Amino acid sequence: MIRSFAIAALITAAPAAAQTQVPTPAAEALTAAADLVSALDIKGQMRASMTAQMIDVRSGAALSRALEQNPAFRMARAQNPQKFDEVLQRVGAMQAAATEKVMVEMEPVAIQAAIMSYARHFTAKELRDLAKFYRTPLGQSLRDKQPAVLADSAALTQNQVMPRIAAAMETIVPQVNAELQTLAPPAQPSQP
Repeated sequence: MIRSFAIAALITAAPAAAQTQVPTPAAEALTAAADLVSALDIKGQMRASMTAQMIDVRSGAALSRALEQNPAFRMARAQNPQKFDEVLQRVGAMQAAATEKVMVEMEPVAIQAAIMSYARHFTAKELRDLAKFYRTPLGQSLRDKQPAVLADSAALTQNQVMPRIAAAMETIVPQVNAELQTLAPPAQPSQP
């Protein structure tokens, strides 16, 4: 019940956050931002990222990593790993098919969001200068290598930070459980 309440709260809060009004950038900035998005090959980067994500999801590996956080899942899987892997792969294929369709449909929205974001945070001159830089050999090298650099950095950070965060979270489990219990309805007295 508490979990359902939390999920419902997140779902209903998301549209409110998305409706925040942000001023529309000037046409000159939008044009320069569109040129920068082209120079950065945002569409190509999105497609490459989506392809990698879909391979991970389709294989069942993404779902497996999520479920591995649950000790009961780990114990059950240990008793019949082949069956679990087969099911996870089938479910992963279903997830990938559903997700991929939405991602393809939403690609233009994501591109437009990138254009709007760049236009809001940079001047038209800065955007033109950035686009010019990203069309140079050095700019193209940075653009092409940046995803790998960020992935390496994220992996190294995750390997060092996440275990410490998990340990810190373990120390507050009793307090969190006590707080969540206050949300549960009071126990009804037994009827004689």
